[in-house]
Amino acid sequence: MVTILLTLAAIRGMRVFTEVYVLTGGGPAGSTDVWMTRVFTTAFERNEIGIASAGSVLLFLLTFVMTVIVQIYRRAKEKVRASPAGATPHSGGPTTAPPGSRRPCGCCCA
Repeated sequence: MVTILLTLAAIRGMRVFTEVYVLTGGGPAGSTDVWMTRVFTTAFERNEIGIASAGSVLLFLLTFVMTVIVQIYRRAKEKVRASPAGATPHSGGPTTAPPGSRRPCGCCCA
């Protein structure tokens, strides 16, 4: 649950626009400029629609990649949490050793 909230907060942080544009408009000399205000000013104040579109696509790709990485991490964490206790190699877990092995888990280090 926490990873989902962190993902949504990070996406919101990257896509913040309204607050910055309404309150400061990018601030003095661009000091409070964020990605979305830069895309907006590039598109509608400087009339460079292609560059602004490229910036938006890059923001989308960054958001997508970050979301995929968080989902992979979350699933791996859930898989570890769902595995039975003591089932890791060399821990003497529930697996049985073949005859003649020295390790209780029967892995490659026998």
